[in-house]
Amino acid sequence: MGKIQNYINDVRHRPEAEKQRAVLTWTIICASIIFIIWVTTFTLSFVSNANDQARLRAEAEQMAAKAVTQASVVTTTSPATTIVKKGLLPTIGQLLSDGVDSITNGFWVIGGMLH
Repeated sequence: MGKIQNYINDVRHRPEAEKQRAVLTWTIICASIIFIIWVTTFTLSFVSNANDQARLRAEAEQMAAKAVTQASVVTTTSPATTIVKKGLLPTIGQLLSDGVDSITNGFWVIGGMLH
């Protein structure tokens, strides 16, 4: 701490032009350090999100493959009528419903009218 205090006192006794140069130099150094930290955290966040997306995509593909193999997709009651009992269509409908609810809740939060 003594070295820093001595440096500051030394800069105070210099001519004004040298003071400005020292201040500019330290400002650039501090701004560069902040910028490097920002870029590093942004990059780590981006990589982490990409890994999460890849993991979720793989899980979704496994679940979809499992759902297709386990579900009886179409049951025929007569030649003209087909009824979908289980399979991907009810799942897609539920996903759409949940998505619309999430978007609606997002607009409520943005508008400050959380219900």
